[in-house]
Amino acid sequence: MPKRRKKEDYIFEDSKRIMQKGGFKMILMYFLEEKSMSGYEIMKTIESYFNGEYSPSPGIVYPTLQMLEEVEFVKSQAIGNKKIYMLTEKGKKYLEENREEVEAILRKIREVSSLKDNTIFNSLKKLIGTLHLYSSEINEEKAKAVTEILDDARKKIIKIFEGDQNG
Repeated sequence: MPKRRKKEDYIFEDSKRIMQKGGFKMILMYFLEEKSMSGYEIMKTIESYFNGEYSPSPGIVYPTLQMLEEVEFVKSQAIGNKKIYMLTEKGKKYLEENREEVEAILRKIREVSSLKDNTIFNSLKKLIGTLHLYSSEINEEKAKAVTEILDDARKKIIKIFEGDQNG
């Protein structure tokens, strides 16, 4: 049985990845350089930076923070019932040494985030909304018909981007 993909997989996949392996830790460190935060605040900050198009899960944020603590790039302090994370001097030095990579990742994030207002993605959202609206009426015949339409549309879109627009 194929493994179910998470939203993160679609944003950071294949040759068009925003971040290479290890890039997420740099983003966490970048935001911690600006301000010490709790894990929840980090998630919300990243979500806001992506204009709501991507929100990292606790399952990616907290293990990354733990790893950053283990290599002493980040330290934490309990304040009330929250654990606040802050960048260490070692972490600041590492971030500075990798500033170009961090800036490249942030540029790519801004590019992806700007697509939110793109008419293509608005049309896609409408399509998904329509499918949700009629999801209770799906039977085998309708599912097959909709799948054929979507597969045909996907093939036409690939042809547009690969330069063969004659279909």
